[in-house]
Amino acid sequence: MPDLGEVLVASDGFLLAAPWLGHVVAVHGIDIFTRTAGSRLGIGQGLRWFTSKFLYAHRTRFLAMWHVLTLVGVVQLVARWRYLLPLWFAATGVMFPKTRFLMLVGAFVIAAVVFD
Repeated sequence: MPDLGEVLVASDGFLLAAPWLGHVVAVHGIDIFTRTAGSRLGIGQGLRWFTSKFLYAHRTRFLAMWHVLTLVGVVQLVARWRYLLPLWFAATGVMFPKTRFLMLVGAFVIAAVVFD
């Protein structure tokens, strides 16, 4: 649970950026922020992409091993009430569902479980 200081920092950052965000939306529309997400798989398609690629071990054994280790790591971190890395992984899967981005966050997940 975030404490009051974290909430204040986040809300102050949003208030500081609000005039710029408002100007960009007024000039270009809201789709300026969502257009690039649609150029690949689109927002929200990343988790479906991840699960569809989960069992393609015929291409490379490393990638299948990485999937399993990452998912085990996510489950272990959630079981320990440590949500930052699992949420980061889920957000990356939703917004940037390419393997290279998921592998980066997955490496952090695996490292946190192995070295904790």
